Amino acid sequence: MFKNLGRHLNESRWIILFGITIFLGRMFEADFHGDGMHYAAISKGLLEKENILTLGFHDYVYMNKPPLFFWLNALMMKALGVIPFAAILVSGACGVGIMVLLYFMTLRFWANKNIAHLTAFVFATNYIVYRNTITCRLESLLALVVLAGVYMILLYMDQPRRKYAAFFGFFCGLAVLTKGAAGLLPFFSGAGFLIWWLAGRRQWRRLADVALALAVFTVSFGWWYAYSFITTEFFRQFIMNESVNRIGSNGFEWEPIWLYGQYLAVFYFYYLPFAVYGVYKAVKSGRLRSELILLAVVVVPWLISIHFLATKYYRYLYVFIMLLSPFTAYGLYRLWRIPAEKWLARVTIVFMLFLILYPFNLNRDEYRFLSTVQHMADRSRMDIVVDRNAYGHWATKSGVYFFLDDFKFESDGERYFYVTDRDVPRPDASRLFKSRQVRVYLVGQQ
Repeated sequence: MFKNLGRHLNESRWIILFGITIFLGRMFEADFHGDGMHYAAISKGLLEKENILTLGFHDYVYMNKPPLFFWLNALMMKALGVIPFAAILVSGACGVGIMVLLYFMTLRFWANKNIAHLTAFVFATNYIVYRNTITCRLESLLALVVLAGVYMILLYMDQPRRKYAAFFGFFCGLAVLTKGAAGLLPFFSGAGFLIWWLAGRRQWRRLADVALALAVFTVSFGWWYAYSFITTEFFRQFIMNESVNRIGSNGFEWEPIWLYGQYLAVFYFYYLPFAVYGVYKAVKSGRLRSELILLAVVVVPWLISIHFLATKYYRYLYVFIMLLSPFTAYGLYRLWRIPAEKWLARVTIVFMLFLILYPFNLNRDEYRFLSTVQHMADRSRMDIVVDRNAYGHWATKSGVYFFLDDFKFESDGERYFYVTDRDVPRPDASRLFKSRQVRVYLVGQQ
């Protein structure tokens, strides 16, 4: 399995460097908003909890997602400290890991290093992937374990060994431990493909390998779900309120079904013609018949399932775009013989120089400046007071908890820092900071 890993890693060194640059560059400017801020705060909360099998912080309990992503984030914060870089490291590293795995997969398809390098570049340079990888979101982790599961099936097709089937079940189990039902589809699609593939070769005894994959798959996530269903309200909150209700309009506004086509037209328009052409040429060649069927049985149910969700966020296309990237690169290479291996090295160097020399902030301000307020309060020995109404919103609560080590809702002194919503004025105080989310005032200035 890892026989040629060192050689492949050396060959993909520019892919790794480019991935680190694009996904983790300017890490010192990292900031969060929305779910990313929420996930970072929940990850920090694990460092203060005695029971890490449940998620949340302070008196807030979070049951909308399984824990794997948050465990990994908390591990990074334990090692590096509670800083924004630690909160985005898992997402960015998973993005780099996807690029490397796509390189391996593409080499297996066409044995062409230029197409393999181009695949990694295509994956990393579209907005949907980039936007959901440079922040504290779980899309890249989910996509990585799904891709790893698919890659295990490809290895099994080359050499039908039981360990590949076991790893396929394990990685799909991690997908369920990352985002629940979203991990079920890749397993049952992949297992169905394996049964079809083995039946076509009349290798009936090897169906035991599929059974092994099912056992490993179930155990890898089942222990935590069993614990949560028995001891918490996770079943009601995650399965019923978060998952089932999204299929209907109960609690969520139904969005039009054509939105995904609009997202592709807006965010993937410069690659879409090459993707269509690449799929067409791959199908026409007939060389990758089994591989195309495998990807189809994984991608098509995924696309169908996300159309049944009331909320249709463009991040749901992450896995689809990832698996489409090899064919986008193939179509592009068939039309334009790009020496991508040499070309990617030059692009990486130029991009690194840009990130080093660019003097302005590339991230929008959300909550990060609250860490500056904490330093100011520590030096001046002044209180930080948070508006109760602002703290009631989950995003602001998360930002305050992540960036502030000590805060109150009422001050004991006449001078203090006051944190409130961005639209709340405070005429009796001096405004220090304002972002897209919050304002900070200095009250009682002499």
